Amino acid sequence: MIDKSILERIEKDFKEKVNDQVHIKSEGKDRYLVFTPFICEDGDHFSIILKKEDRGWVLSDEGHTLMHLSFGQDRINLDDKNRTITANELSEFHTQEINGELTSRINNERYGDALQGFIQAIKTILRGRR
Repeated sequence: MIDKSILERIEKDFKEKVNDQVHIKSEGKDRYLVFTPFICEDGDHFSIILKKEDRGWVLSDEGHTLMHLSFGQDRINLDDKNRTITANELSEFHTQEINGELTSRINNERYGDALQGFIQAIKTILRGRR
């Protein structure tokens, strides 16, 4: 289990960089739900998970964002010429999409910056444009 002081520091950085309503809640070993005030058009909150992996911390949507776009479709392709956002553009937010899951590795303990970029990536995908 992660030291409570580390989680408090991460949550503090999230609040300072993103929004003071952000908080995290443990949901299993080295897995935390990140609650933000940001919502999708259908009223669901953004699904953001903070996970501790061997190489460090990662933010993930566990496929939730593209699931919102795929209702009634077989598969969403971010590089489809009909979409105005591409996987390449996601890299601006230090986010990648692999098999429908958005992820962002947290570098140099810049938790708030990573969360801010991750939220921007989700917002951009949901809008379908930059």
